[in-house]
Amino acid sequence: MVKQLKSAALLLFASGTLSFVGTAPAQAGVCTGNGTSTASFSLSLINSDPALTCTVGDKTYSNFSYTGFVSSDPLQNTVNMSESGVSGLQHTIGMMNTSGWTSASNTFNYTITVTTPGYLLDQWAATGSSSILGSGFTSTVTATNSAPSPNPNGAVNAFTTVGSPSTFTAGTLTSAFTNTFNVTSQGFTSFDNSVNQKFATSSVPGPLPILGAGAAFGFSRRLRSRIKAAA
Repeated sequence: MVKQLKSAALLLFASGTLSFVGTAPAQAGVCTGNGTSTASFSLSLINSDPALTCTVGDKTYSNFSYTGFVSSDPLQNTVNMSESGVSGLQHTIGMMNTSGWTSASNTFNYTITVTTPGYLLDQWAATGSSSILGSGFTSTVTATNSAPSPNPNGAVNAFTTVGSPSTFTAGTLTSAFTNTFNVTSQGFTSFDNSVNQKFATSSVPGPLPILGAGAAFGFSRRLRSRIKAAA
């Protein structure tokens, strides 16, 4: 009888119908192309998995949240990310929906973090646009650890337009971004946040201490005297 019970239990376990309390938690969601130079995921994935992270090149995106972005074609609500340039010089994250977002208030938030040693966040810029006739919207984009703050109401400084991009404070490895778009008429169709990075210059030696500089000068003078004597 005991052998029969053991056999039945093994059979149930093998078939997947027998489960135990305390199963492993579901893994955090991943975006398509995770770890490559381009990636994307559906905006709705943020709702089903708040722990979603996305790695693009040497940058990791996390802490996603959003409100609004109502559209007649929500299937177009896809978040896209890319890196370009040597060692991922510029990273861009954004969305585009040709049907347009018509909700009055829209926010998109995330955190970007450097994962490659030796690199720091340098400058950032943001753009927003609409291809819908008669549309209008205002935008405010902010990022922690950066100055000066970009101009609100759609005039966010960009790399390709007049005005200087915002610059991160020295040593910044992570920053939280907040995008706010308020539709005043019709809607808007796209937005981008771009981040430039730089290689840290902390390894460059600083000026010699006073005593050290004096010792170096003395050594140099003795060396010159030896060269003259040998000549």
